[in-house]
Amino acid sequence: SSVTAKYSNTSFSSGTPVQSGKTVTFTQTASAGYTFKEWNTKSDGKGTTLSTNATYTHTVAATNTVYAIYTPNKYTVKYNANGGTGSMADQAFIYGTSQNLTANAFTNIGYSFNGWNTKADGTGTNVAEGKKVVSKSNVSLYAIWEKIEPDSEQDTESDTETGIETDTEDTSTDEPKIYTLSYDL
Repeated sequence: SSVTAKYSNTSFSSGTPVQSGKTVTFTQTASAGYTFKEWNTKSDGKGTTLSTNATYTHTVAATNTVYAIYTPNKYTVKYNANGGTGSMADQAFIYGTSQNLTANAFTNIGYSFNGWNTKADGTGTNVAEGKKVVSKSNVSLYAIWEKIEPDSEQDTESDTETGIETDTEDTSTDEPKIYTLSYDL
């Protein structure tokens, strides 16, 4: 953030004496991630609010210190099931503050959750579940799903009418089977 102070169209820096009765104009520019809140008599913003305008004009009557007060921006991370089901609340972030992402609560039958991505098609930035991040803007995170493949060592057949899957794995071995017969004489 920066502050410019001028009187009689001449810029001056902090600590420069200004004659009583002169008018000083203060102009501020907020840094990325912050929003101007007010001009205040204390650096922590707990003094007297002088103005909430970005430009403040002050007539000097005594020795004064004027502070530009800024607040960090608030951002939202939205979670998208991306083909899955369920719901997740948006997560609030404050600029410059890191926190863990909310654990995934979405489900997708036949798929396992494989993290988040900033694009629905998975071509954006990958973000691991629960990762500690700093959000510098509003963002949507899309669930990335990986198809669960059936066990390749076992063959199955499906009956589409009943939805029953049966095991058709050949359980025969090359070893001979021994049968025992007994007779009563």
